Amino acid sequence: MRSFLIICLLTITQLISAQTYTVETVPNVQLKNAHAFVSNPDGILSAATVATLDSMLYHLRQTNTSEFVVVALNSIGDADARNFATALFQKWGIGRKEKDNGLLLLFVKDQRQALTEVGYGLEGILPDAINKRLMMKYMFPYFKTGDYNQGMIDGVRAFITYMTTDEANQELMVAAPAKENGIDWGTVLFWYIIVSLAVGFFFLGSILSAQKNAYDSQDYSKYRAIISYKDFSLILCFIFPLTMIPLYLWLVSKLHLLRNKPHTCDHCGGKMHKLS
Repeated sequence: MRSFLIICLLTITQLISAQTYTVETVPNVQLKNAHAFVSNPDGILSAATVATLDSMLYHLRQTNTSEFVVVALNSIGDADARNFATALFQKWGIGRKEKDNGLLLLFVKDQRQALTEVGYGLEGILPDAINKRLMMKYMFPYFKTGDYNQGMIDGVRAFITYMTTDEANQELMVAAPAKENGIDWGTVLFWYIIVSLAVGFFFLGSILSAQKNAYDSQDYSKYRAIISYKDFSLILCFIFPLTMIPLYLWLVSKLHLLRNKPHTCDHCGGKMHKLS
């Protein structure tokens, strides 16, 4: 009976330790504790190591605003570790939104892989080549002997040292350009304004030229020459409101003035009156 119980306990322990994680099931420790930065659901790292890392990573966030998260898992099944890290990084939103200065260090024990996912604001400081070099020098020698605690502590400390140089701190204090799905919206907005101004100046020049080239100098001739621009300019107001709305209002005012001011009679030269 005792042997049976022992076998059952060992089987249950193995099943628990063999849990396969998805991006949705990895515990996000920061939801419960803002001072926690290490997700270690399988106990790969000791409690003392987790406490040491949490203290180091909290101090890092306080000093240069970057957010560094460590995740250690026994298994993610057949999932690709690189894709897993990217998806987890995005789901948790690691790093400050306006600076995108997050760093995720993912360790998957059964795949024998440790890799990083870096936010756009940290790419200049921590390119892939530097990340790999730091892990190979400070982490992997310990990992090969099964000492995950010392390997993780030394590796995280090396990353923090690299991230807290004077040059790194200066770069981190500048917000990274906002990007979404690879689109630099700052550049898009800049060119939109340039095109809006170009369209506005072109349209204004066309109106003035048409008015100048009216077949005679009478106001009604000028009115007929530019009235065709009214509807088209209204459509452009929805595309380029910055420049076209003021231009449209000016054009409407101009047309009203030309249409309603007193005209001169071609025969007698006297002032004509508009009929109701």
